[in-house]
Amino acid sequence: MKKYLATLGLVMVVGVIPLARPTPVMAQTVDVTALYALIQSLQNQLQALLNQLNQPSVPRGPSVVINNVSGPNSLSVDETGTWRVNVDAPAGTNLNYSVDWGDQKVIVAGAVKSENKIQTSATFTHAYTSPGTYTAKFIVDNGIVCIQAPCSTHSSAQASVTVVVGNTSIPVPLTVRTPNGGERWVLKSNHVISWSPNPHSDTVEAYLEKMIDGQFYTVGKVVPSAKGSIRWEGDVDRYGDLSAPGNGYYIRLVDTKTGQQDRSDRSFTLLPQDYIKVDLKVNGSDGPIEIPAGGTTVKLSWTSSNVDSCSYEVADQGGRGGFEPNRSDFEIFIKDPMNRDGMAVYMDCKGELGHRGDAVSIKSMTTRQTRINSFTASPNPRVVKSADNSSSLNVNTILSWSASGAGSCKLVGGRFTGEKDQTTTGSVTITPLYPTTYTLTCYAGANRSGQATSATYTVRTTSDVNNDGQVNAIDLQIVSNCISNTNCTAAQRVGADINKDASVNASDLEIIQLLIMPPQLGADSTNNQNQTATVLTSLRSLLTSISDWLGAR
Repeated sequence: MKKYLATLGLVMVVGVIPLARPTPVMAQTVDVTALYALIQSLQNQLQALLNQLNQPSVPRGPSVVINNVSGPNSLSVDETGTWRVNVDAPAGTNLNYSVDWGDQKVIVAGAVKSENKIQTSATFTHAYTSPGTYTAKFIVDNGIVCIQAPCSTHSSAQASVTVVVGNTSIPVPLTVRTPNGGERWVLKSNHVISWSPNPHSDTVEAYLEKMIDGQFYTVGKVVPSAKGSIRWEGDVDRYGDLSAPGNGYYIRLVDTKTGQQDRSDRSFTLLPQDYIKVDLKVNGSDGPIEIPAGGTTVKLSWTSSNVDSCSYEVADQGGRGGFEPNRSDFEIFIKDPMNRDGMAVYMDCKGELGHRGDAVSIKSMTTRQTRINSFTASPNPRVVKSADNSSSLNVNTILSWSASGAGSCKLVGGRFTGEKDQTTTGSVTITPLYPTTYTLTCYAGANRSGQATSATYTVRTTSDVNNDGQVNAIDLQIVSNCISNTNCTAAQRVGADINKDASVNASDLEIIQLLIMPPQLGADSTNNQNQTATVLTSLRSLLTSISDWLGAR
């Protein structure tokens, strides 16, 4: 208890504040936020101490150790075997034994008291009715029977033995089939590592090795690119880490279930991933290519190496064909893709050692109607200046828009110099320093191509409310009168709508206040007093909780 009271030293210091006669709020600045945070921290510490004191203790029993389990490792079906469990436990320990035979049968023996701190033992018998390999688990516990060792509240020990029941056939050796010597595999092309027996076993793992000075060294663990045998593109340890090109490589297979291993009989070679090359261009470009309404004829051209044949396909349009890899170029007609996400022209070239592909994306330059659905600002921006321009108020605002049927948009104006590309739905933050017109133009195609439509937004200047040439307390009073509908003429109401949102409200009052006077925090404000009173109330509640807790102890 003393150590907990010592931890509460800071809390007890706060307790000297008198509760019977609260000190009146003085005319001074109070950091109520920091004081309230301190009270919450003290409350959390108190609750943590209470939880710790109320936590029940967990009894622990003396340690139990299984030294060994003796018995047969193989039996015939229905043959009875005998196992002896040798245990080391402190004198006077009550021991409980249990066995999970691995064939859904569990036995629990009665409690046995160890006479002294020497080995004590128990004997168990069992017969298996079906052939197979079983794992028998022997559990010894010093307080309760615990099938799932170790127990959380008592000391327990567990030991396992493997028992082979019935005739077991000798497993067929694991054998590497490919690569088994002489292969030339191109990196990042899909190759198959195969073996026998059980070529689709999910317990077989592969390792890439290399022989150096007559010794095999592991380069890394093979990362499969697909299931079914092991499909491999050259990645080791993790995806993206390619092996180095070269010769003298071997594959070693390991069956994690049986422990069997095998290695390629002879070495194979890994070729660089750019050994097979293909580079497709449409109209001399890697894309994206824009197609106008009605479609157009484009030129396909390509370069390739170490391939025997190539073929192309225009996705979603059925156009396809094959040709010799040394042909320089040819033309095809492509229709306007109706899919707004576009499509692509694909090329695939194949050779003796693998294949490579390339693609160029196709977009639509449609003349369908492009519409700007919205082009707004929030809050409504205005450049507010005094009559002599000696002071001004420029508030950040977000200019946002959305468009339909558009492939690209641009925004020009204000502090933007030149063009700024935007998506069809977007926003920018502006800080207007002077009256400015922003122009948004959206196009049917990408890269500002095709049919276009535009919209504008203008930021205007707001002068003094009563047009007397200056912004002062009179303007502030007029805005206040118009908000309360007191002595406010129609002309004054027009001028009092500073942000020109068609209403005179607190936003206009805030703008005129910020323009004619800097913001000041009154130390004796009513809000400060209310916050201080709230903090003191929370402090009294904390001290009462501490007092009640100490009394209960």
